[in-house]
Amino acid sequence: MERGARRERITRLVLVLVGVVAALIGGYLFYYGLTQWLDFQRGTYLMYSFLVLVLLVYVFLALPREKRIQLTAKTVSVLRCNQCGAFVVREFERGDYVFKEEGGCRKCGSGTCFIEEIFETSLRKRTPKRRYKIFR
Repeated sequence: MERGARRERITRLVLVLVGVVAALIGGYLFYYGLTQWLDFQRGTYLMYSFLVLVLLVYVFLALPREKRIQLTAKTVSVLRCNQCGAFVVREFERGDYVFKEEGGCRKCGSGTCFIEEIFETSLRKRTPKRRYKIFR
C-alpha cells in the first residue's frame, strides 16, 4: 500500500471517529439542555450543543476527498542516434535529461542514442467547432 494512501486512510478514520464522538456529545448536551429544569443552565447546555454541532460540520468538511486528476498533457523524450539519425519517441522516465546517453541504436547497431528533446504533448483532442451552413 502506498504511504500517502495509508496516511489518507488513517486521517479519514480519525476524523470519522472524532465526528461520531462529537455527534454523541452534542446530542447528549442538547437533550440535557432541553430537560434541564433550571433556566440559566438550559441556555448554557444548548449553546454547548450548538458549538459541538459546528465542530461536527467542520470535521466532516475536513475529510479528504478522492482526487480525480485528469491528465491534459504527457511528457515524452525524443532519442536520436548519432550515427544514422534515427529517432525514437518514448514516454519520459524519471532521470531523463537532454544529451543523456541511452545506449545503442536498435536500427544501425553501431551508433549511440542520446536524448535530444523533452517536451509535453497534449492528450486532449480538440474537436473543431461545428460551423453551421447558411442556406440562401
